[in-house]
Amino acid sequence: TNLTATENISVTVYNFGGQAQSNFPVSYTLDGTTVNETFTGTIAPDSSANYTFTQTGNFVALGIHNLSATTALVADSNTSNDSFSTVITKSNCQPDANCELGDGLRLFQLGTIDNPSECGANGYSDFTNLSTNLVQGSTNDLTVTTDYGSQFVTVWIDYNDDFVFTTNEKVVTDYEIASGENGGTYTETTSLTVSSTASLGQHLMRAKTNWDANVPDDACEETTYGENEDYLVTITPT
Repeated sequence: TNLTATENISVTVYNFGGQAQSNFPVSYTLDGTTVNETFTGTIAPDSSANYTFTQTGNFVALGIHNLSATTALVADSNTSNDSFSTVITKSNCQPDANCELGDGLRLFQLGTIDNPSECGANGYSDFTNLSTNLVQGSTNDLTVTTDYGSQFVTVWIDYNDDFVFTTNEKVVTDYEIASGENGGTYTETTSLTVSSTASLGQHLMRAKTNWDANVPDDACEETTYGENEDYLVTITPT
């Protein structure tokens, strides 16, 4: 989680030969794009050295990233150990919460998103297949349903796409559904306001609930009772 567009990529290179080696090509390939550089240090026989590429790697996109690294020593007698590959899965934090007693969201309606749902596994659901358009500076109706009262709701939009939900990215802050109530089905509508300077384009949106207490400022923090749901929104110009 929280991988960025400028992650350092480091490798350990081992010299299995009997002579010191230096000034040889090293490269990495990330999601089909290759970066070529030169190892300018010296590695003694039967020794290793670390190398950090000057060009950083972009891991902004959620999902699978294929990464491989390669050396290319002239007259290498054993090329079978010249490459190493790994798969890195970029995911957003998925905080745990208990929504099995009715806490959390049973309906989330915003724009064209109209999503009735059950309690997600461990209190988290990925609904990033659902998206709606929101206009810069607009105030929108958000309708939510819960099956347990005293449910506080906070919503963030990750305007800068760094997969960190900050306080200034809150678009709904601690709206309480059915104050003082216990079990039962409660539906309420509140306002979701988009910043007038919000970055255009598609962004991640997180809705987080907490029972009988304010929602933590940290969207990745686990809570005892509540739920977490992720969606996508596209900010359009006025």
